[in-house]
Amino acid sequence: DHWQIWRWQVQGGQGAPLTVPDPLGTATSNNVAPSVSPDGTSVAFLTDRTGKWELWVMNADGSNQRPLAPDALAGVNFRYDFNSDRTVDWGL
Repeated sequence: DHWQIWRWQVQGGQGAPLTVPDPLGTATSNNVAPSVSPDGTSVAFLTDRTGKWELWVMNADGSNQRPLAPDALAGVNFRYDFNSDRTVDWGL
């Protein structure tokens, strides 16, 4: 299992993935730590889809995913721990 980013409707509970794993199920990347822009049009997130952690941005509907600062996290080693309640603790 790898982590993906979803959008959920507050009322009605309808969810839709913003990041989608490889349809063949071979994806080994994670997309995590989303942060929505103040105007609600963009989402910044961390991804390791290139083999290293990078800061990316996408439109609020999940389209136009692209690197925001591809080398900004160079040399930073993230540590994450998965908890039994399906939450994640992050650290450096």
